Amino acid sequence: MPWELTNDELDRFSRQILVNEIGYEGQQRLLASRVTLVAPAGPGRDLAARYLQACGLTVAVEEGDGAVIRYADGFYEIPPNHRVGDFMIGWGLAVAHVIKRIAEGTISEGGDPCGSP
Repeated sequence: MPWELTNDELDRFSRQILVNEIGYEGQQRLLASRVTLVAPAGPGRDLAARYLQACGLTVAVEEGDGAVIRYADGFYEIPPNHRVGDFMIGWGLAVAHVIKRIAEGTISEGGDPCGSP
């Protein structure tokens, strides 16, 4: 990555940087990336947005049907489920999947989120 994390970023994300699956370069990728959450308003979407922002991603939120996290070269769709607990687990798995793939560099960082279900 062409830039270094600031002291404030190092302080804020120090625990994530220590995680082998993220590390210093992974945190740089997260900070350089943007995702879009597309879903009806609700606790799942709001919680997913908070977790994605907390890890350093820039997050846009759009009202829409279904539940999708779009990123630079694809998307992750949360399967519909009428049981609230299962739906929240789906959001959690989606957030973890997207964070891991961006940090590993297996999906593109930056750019405008694209892809559609």
